Amino acid sequence: MKILITGATGTIGRALVKEYAKNTEHELVLLGLEKKEDIKDLIIRDNIYYEQIDFYKQSDYISVFKKYSASHLIHLAWQGISRQNNASSSNPKTVEQLNWEWLNISTTLVENFVKQGGKYVAICGTCHEYEPTIADRKETDKCYPRDPYSQAKLALLESLKSASKYYNFKLFWPRLFYVVSKNAISKNNIILQALDAIKNNNSFETWINPQTVFDFMLDTDVANIIRKLIDNDIEGVINISSGKETNVKDYLTYIFKSYNKENLLKFNEPTRNFERVIGDNSKLLSFNLELDFSSIL
Repeated sequence: MKILITGATGTIGRALVKEYAKNTEHELVLLGLEKKEDIKDLIIRDNIYYEQIDFYKQSDYISVFKKYSASHLIHLAWQGISRQNNASSSNPKTVEQLNWEWLNISTTLVENFVKQGGKYVAICGTCHEYEPTIADRKETDKCYPRDPYSQAKLALLESLKSASKYYNFKLFWPRLFYVVSKNAISKNNIILQALDAIKNNNSFETWINPQTVFDFMLDTDVANIIRKLIDNDIEGVINISSGKETNVKDYLTYIFKSYNKENLLKFNEPTRNFERVIGDNSKLLSFNLELDFSSIL
């Protein structure tokens, strides 16, 4: 099997590349903006290749599709996930603009991939595609995203559902909940932001409700599950979740104590209502695969 992976230098991307390298002999072609010398740690065997491309240039990725004739595409690259991640003087575009652009980039990317013979497309979605008032979220639940990133992701999913029938390709949509990593690249959730603060010895203030519980999973477990589902040719929307709740305040306290950095953590008067965001993983477990759900504590 030959697999193209975009976003391989992100938190999930890195974990997924290492997961494939450790457990399979598949050829991997990594696509990204970085220079090759900056991602040498991912080129860990002879049949892992890297192509530097500009996602805004169709000609770049079309040439890669023709060169490698891969059967599988795992598309993780995206910009505009949060206002915090994209607010900078060097990037004047709004989050809304970025998500609109990446919705169109992703649609065009997939279209050209399948036109060059691609047969299987996997793209990560988000638990925030669901209606926010739903606590334990199932794949059959109503979707009503409220933020630009989740709205763009859901729009992409609906577009590709129709395209998959017309172009005859398999579509897999792993819907992620709260992914944590000790080697996080991004700051896409409160725990990753806290780890970044610890790394840089910065104070960390939060206004989260002390009763809030989320469904957290380690990046290595997420990568292991996604790899196994792809290797088993699974299609459709699947919650990648543990089904377990973790109190966010307790988890933050645990993390800062484990690094002896309790002095950096400050809980302010909550400004948000209690949240419960847990994934129902019944569908995931129904495939009877040997899956890892490591403790995050």
